[in-house]
Amino acid sequence: MRAWVRSVPLSGVDHVYTRKTWVFKSCTRRWLKQPSRFQRVRQSTGHQRRACQLWTLKQVEATAGAPFCDSLPEDCSPEKSLEWGQRLLAYSGRFRQGWCTLAPQNSVTPIDLLDSAAFEDWIRKQSHEFQSWLRSVESLSATGSDPRELFCQCVPELDPPMVVTPEPTSLHNVPHTSWSVLARADVPFSRGALRVPWQLAAIPARVPPGTYYIREGSSKHSLSAIALAWALGNYVFDAYKTRDPWISRKLVWQVSEETSLIETTAEAAFLVRDLINVPAEHMGPAALEACARALTHRHKGSCRVVRGDALLAENFPQIHAVGRAASMRHEPRLIELHFSDQDASRQPDPSLPLVVIIGKGVTFDSGGLDIKPAQAMRLMKKDMGGAAHALGLAHLLRAEPQLAARHRLCVLVAGCGERHFRRSVSPGGCPDRTQRHND
Repeated sequence: MRAWVRSVPLSGVDHVYTRKTWVFKSCTRRWLKQPSRFQRVRQSTGHQRRACQLWTLKQVEATAGAPFCDSLPEDCSPEKSLEWGQRLLAYSGRFRQGWCTLAPQNSVTPIDLLDSAAFEDWIRKQSHEFQSWLRSVESLSATGSDPRELFCQCVPELDPPMVVTPEPTSLHNVPHTSWSVLARADVPFSRGALRVPWQLAAIPARVPPGTYYIREGSSKHSLSAIALAWALGNYVFDAYKTRDPWISRKLVWQVSEETSLIETTAEAAFLVRDLINVPAEHMGPAALEACARALTHRHKGSCRVVRGDALLAENFPQIHAVGRAASMRHEPRLIELHFSDQDASRQPDPSLPLVVIIGKGVTFDSGGLDIKPAQAMRLMKKDMGGAAHALGLAHLLRAEPQLAARHRLCVLVAGCGERHFRRSVSPGGCPDRTQRHND
């Protein structure tokens, strides 16, 4: 993925380079192309030059305008908090980019899903040269011949095809590629739409960008379950990256009765993953509150927040003790959400069962003054995973009308972060240029 980054101006410095600076990213390497030393000395003073280079590197991933690039300011109003949370929810809806209804100008590629028995029967019917090639590819793959793991390979479209079935009506006039995708895995069969065949979720990462469809008759699984696995396998946290819209892997999936449930489940999963992946500097207790307010606004619930010293007055001393050293932006809080009926004009039905979900929202667990070593500190940003799952589950239960009508829902999130100094930066976080030192 390429990210074109312009130089970041600091303290009145308008230009740093006379030519563009770019960063090329890949899974294994990253490098920065810079001007020569002679050009650097000629263009700017050394001190300003080094400062600008440092800020350019730190702000490389903050140029995409994603919802997390701007932290919540000090003493944020509920309206600003709601707006920030709504941007977060809107970002979690990007899973829809992995699905499409077919456009006539697109070329599509079929995917054949076979179990190990069908795979062996099919490969014995092929030519000796093709068998030798595919066996060598299979032996060199990470999964090998293990039928429990997914083996995925692009193969030339053979005549006759692997599965001889008539194409869907919507694909008659659409050009097809000259190759197909062969996927082999022994996935336990289930007709449930939410019984995700997890082995198949790895297919999007192993195929080139393009538009794909599941060839009819090649899989016994529900197409809705495969679509959900495709969406979850397509997940990429690119909030701090410039996006290349042409790098996409879409699955043709027509609207059905299960579409709403599948979309809600995928959006809830993306929301949970996004909350956990955002650096602690941008995902503090205030950000958890913003997400909670956005959920109550969407699903017509109520949100009550007890923050700061008010926690002591309401007998929540432990939440206060963990986060009392934080600044106002990261001060500890108890977030309480209530959902009853989608129709706000009606009173809650007390006969419905009350479901209470409690999530741990420690946005960074530094271990107090008994500071943890680096290896133990690395994953402590994920200590708020309980709160992320609580909010994602609440979204799933309230977004689906059939589920929402069966219960009353209460969500409790203890949002706090262990900080030893008011203006300290959490490990792994990007410094925020909008926050100034006023202490």
